[in-house]
Amino acid sequence: MKIRFFKINLSLSCLRYWWIVTVFLGCCSLIGRFLPLNRTAVSIGDVTHSASPPIQHRILCWIPISAKSKFRAQLIQKTWGKQCDVLLFLSSQADASIPAIGLPVEDAYSTLWGKTSEGLKYIYENHLNEADWFIKADDDTYVVVDNLRQFLMSHDISLPHFLGSRFAHNRLLKGYFGGGAGYVMTRETIRIFVEHVYNNGFDMCINGHNGEEDSYLAMCLEVFDVIFGDTRDCNGAERFLQLSLHNLYRPFDYQSTLRAFFPSKLTVRH
Repeated sequence: MKIRFFKINLSLSCLRYWWIVTVFLGCCSLIGRFLPLNRTAVSIGDVTHSASPPIQHRILCWIPISAKSKFRAQLIQKTWGKQCDVLLFLSSQADASIPAIGLPVEDAYSTLWGKTSEGLKYIYENHLNEADWFIKADDDTYVVVDNLRQFLMSHDISLPHFLGSRFAHNRLLKGYFGGGAGYVMTRETIRIFVEHVYNNGFDMCINGHNGEEDSYLAMCLEVFDVIFGDTRDCNGAERFLQLSLHNLYRPFDYQSTLRAFFPSKLTVRH
């Protein structure tokens, strides 16, 4: 009986003071309705728009062409070239119908190195500040520019990057990037080439216009602090395809295995 009596008295005691709590909470609610809002508060809309979207890197696409490949240049203009922020065609002679810029180079396959070196100099003097990345592609190369732009977002554009399909070379410690797949560089890389190689008479690499443009360019840049990057994805698959699909799927092909800078990865599917 004592325990039960204690419980009844405790309940009556709580009810006796409950009206005080109710009055206090009611007063707080009434006062809050007349207080001014906090003017420094950030609204939900402000929070939503405070995070600025990632800056889209600008891409300049430059394609060395010959006087006979006008049709290929027009195809690029109608297809993947539309995705480039700047699109340039560099030839041995100017052609306003494309338009193509004329370079002081003989129009021949053997002078690809000349078109490359003179093309980099032309871009340095006329278009260096119009883009963040500069991709050189052949007139028979197809580039998915949106995928390339997304891949490049993870790279610092202030650094001298050099990217592409990387191959080994018996005279180049860093290897070289195959011209057929296209290679990409930043403004700083172009600046290094023009100011320290071209303007100094190619005293550390190959001078003249004749020769292999991809290995010669790597030879000129490897002595500097240029970053020869790895463009493979997280599974080791190549993003820049220098060879045809037929050769890429032959695991013992000389081009795709013995000259690959990174070990080729054979995937077995069941």
